Amino acid sequence: MSEYNPVNEVLKKQYEETLLHGKSRDPKTVRAVWNNINLFESFTGHADFKSFNAEQAKSFKGWLEKQNNQKGELLSISTIRSTLNNVREFFVWLASHPRYIRKVDGRAVQYLRLSDNANRAARAYREKTPPTLEELEKALKAMPNGTDIEKRDRAIFAFMIITCVRDDSLVSLKIEDVDAVQKTVWQNP
Repeated sequence: MSEYNPVNEVLKKQYEETLLHGKSRDPKTVRAVWNNINLFESFTGHADFKSFNAEQAKSFKGWLEKQNNQKGELLSISTIRSTLNNVREFFVWLASHPRYIRKVDGRAVQYLRLSDNANRAARAYREKTPPTLEELEKALKAMPNGTDIEKRDRAIFAFMIITCVRDDSLVSLKIEDVDAVQKTVWQNP
């Protein structure tokens, strides 16, 4: 098979539009879904999505469970679950697509699921121990402060320690969100 299937590309683009505008998904989420669908498509050698069947679904799931992440470790169960969910939702959508309603085996989507036990494990919350104030202070003191940029970085880090603001929230803060007199930080969600 080739590295590109124009029919599949059209369908993926339609699904992307459905996610962005019909389901109001975030563009980052849509990119992740797109990558998961591309992974499935690569696994099948870019076979036409019409050929989707239970055997493909089972084989993909088995293959995915044997894949390594960038660190060389097996993919986490939550990554596998997320990938399978994204691919399954795509094929559910495709099975209801007017031009594919009788061409795609909609019953095969059930094979793109983990076992109940694996699903529970994937959803399990693993508490992360945050750094202590002493560890944060040690990290702050270890930061270089020779240049203006290094001083800025230290100031931002110190601000994060004091306010407990998340890094993704920090980058969108405006100067008017910080009230030095009241000693408050307000970010409009």
